[in-house]
Amino acid sequence: MGIWTKAKEADATYSLFSWVPHSLQYLFPIGWAAVVGTFASYREWIWTEYGMFGICVIALVSALVASAAFALVAFAISKLRGSKSTHSGESGNLPIEPALPVPSLQKGLYVADVRIGLKTLEKDRHTEITLRVFNGTGRVVEFSSLSGFISFYPSNRKDDHLRRGVLPTPTVRSDVRRAVEPFEEWFLILAQRVPSDEADKLTSMLDANDTIIFELERLKIEAFAHSDDRKIEPIPMWYSMSYKKEFGFQKAVVIAIPAMKIGG
Repeated sequence: MGIWTKAKEADATYSLFSWVPHSLQYLFPIGWAAVVGTFASYREWIWTEYGMFGICVIALVSALVASAAFALVAFAISKLRGSKSTHSGESGNLPIEPALPVPSLQKGLYVADVRIGLKTLEKDRHTEITLRVFNGTGRVVEFSSLSGFISFYPSNRKDDHLRRGVLPTPTVRSDVRRAVEPFEEWFLILAQRVPSDEADKLTSMLDANDTIIFELERLKIEAFAHSDDRKIEPIPMWYSMSYKKEFGFQKAVVIAIPAMKIGG
């Protein structure tokens, strides 16, 4: 961009302050050369041995030295200003992006799958419940406590009062990982003791190939985030799930139909 184009596009502030260093860039070496040349002209031995040519050489060398000194000083000042602006940005003068809201455990934890082992139920009177949980909270989450129970009944409600049952509160298996990192899966394995009469009810329904409904709403598993260990929240559980030999375990979908007024 030409010098006159700059002058035309410059505003008042640019004209006053930005042209000062540009002017010094040329005036300083010329002025320094003139001063050195003037002093050199008063030296008789320079006039005697070298004449005007010697004075011009001295003035030219002094101009080059002054230009180099001016360039070094300008380079040092620009580097110093750059380091200051960098440090000021690191210290917080740069605009700070607003922090995203951290989801609660109720919203950030997702139970993707639940399984109850039924193959060894008749023989061992013991089974395991496996929950596959995804931690989408962005925080480290740790298990806190376990309470409540799982109830079951046949889906066809046939002899419901005879085949309905309740399993006692399970316990977390000792080798289960108690904490999960952000955005990782967490396998919670619960050891479930099954009393003999409840095991017989489940076995009879399995032998009859009935669909069994397991209600999980009263099973309460609590956890907390390491960033706020005083706030303990329940892990959002499935309301219920069904089991049938042909299909395995499936999440039961509960549909609420509002009451409708029929007629006038």
